[in-house]
Amino acid sequence: MDHERTTVEQFTRQAAGFSSAAAMNDADAMSLLLDAARLRPEDTVLDVACGPGIVTAVAARTAATAVGIDLTPEMLELARARCTEQGLDNTRFDLGDVTELPYDDGEFSRVVCRYALHHVADPAAVVGEMARVCAPGGRVVVADMIVGPDPKVAARFNEAERTRDPSHVRSMTEGELLKLLRGAGLRPEPVGAYSLPMELDALLARSASPDPDAVRAIYDAAIGGRQPLGIGERREGGRVRFAFPISVVTGDRDAS
Repeated sequence: MDHERTTVEQFTRQAAGFSSAAAMNDADAMSLLLDAARLRPEDTVLDVACGPGIVTAVAARTAATAVGIDLTPEMLELARARCTEQGLDNTRFDLGDVTELPYDDGEFSRVVCRYALHHVADPAAVVGEMARVCAPGGRVVVADMIVGPDPKVAARFNEAERTRDPSHVRSMTEGELLKLLRGAGLRPEPVGAYSLPMELDALLARSASPDPDAVRAIYDAAIGGRQPLGIGERREGGRVRFAFPISVVTGDRDAS
């Protein structure tokens, strides 16, 4: 419950900035996610930890219905406003815990989760619930920030992210994401990868970091070569730049 409270507090502060951030609305990244989902006009889509409804709204343009669920009321308000502004009348947004989804077994033909598992204390529980509510013959899609194979570099990166955003728990390797899907009874497959370019001060401004100077110190050490974070961190024109690596993986549910 303490982590849930932290997550709600952080995303309440971040809501507006998160919703409008260019990285969150990148068209190429969205295209890769939707291609992985293989959406059809008859599909019923669930967007898990939907935030401001960015994915939900895009999915609703193709699918029959799209439902988003999130823990943060302010995010859901933005999601509903987004869909209203876009004239989408086939969406719904629910407040709820993604580790215990309030839906029937097999209720959705497509279940997606983008940029959220690294905020969850028990990602296996979330993926298990995603698999449960996915219909036979359906597909689960996860896009999330990943780390490389070096455990020391991965640990430094995760510590940097927790310092920037206390709702961060742990980014996993792509192999760990696939293992979660397999453990939920799905047939996992990596389908794509991309990077989200970032500039540190802009990210700090929109992510309500509790101690921006501590985050800057971590990046200074990383750029100095003493404690690399593995995300191409560098200084260009007086600004700190890097890129979050994203993996897109799918898990198909058997038809019977």
